[in-house]
Amino acid sequence: MKIIHYVNIACLVILSAFFMTSCTDRVEQKMKQEKQEFNQKLDEYKEKIDRQISRLEVQLNEAIDEEKTAMQKQIQELKQSSQEVQDKLDSIEETTQKNWENFKEETNRQMEKWDQQIKDFADEIF
Repeated sequence: MKIIHYVNIACLVILSAFFMTSCTDRVEQKMKQEKQEFNQKLDEYKEKIDRQISRLEVQLNEAIDEEKTAMQKQIQELKQSSQEVQDKLDSIEETTQKNWENFKEETNRQMEKWDQQIKDFADEIF
């Protein structure tokens, strides 16, 4: 009887380990997919911001002196945002399961800020 009991316990331990490994694999796969999606989104934000910078730089060359200071300030702010996006892109692979949710929340807040910034600057220019 004791042998059967130990065999049952051993089977439960093996099944538990298998189940936990399977769940961990699914979580890691999900996180990997989300990282790829975030990477793509961040690339798109960087492109949007960089396009906006290019537009402003072209317009800066044609602007009158009174407009140049404000446009230079906008360019600097956009360049800073572009660098923030690049920093996020650089750090995305370093995120772990432990800090992934926090990274996503923080990045989503930043994306909202970048959207608003691009919209505000576009409204001022056009």
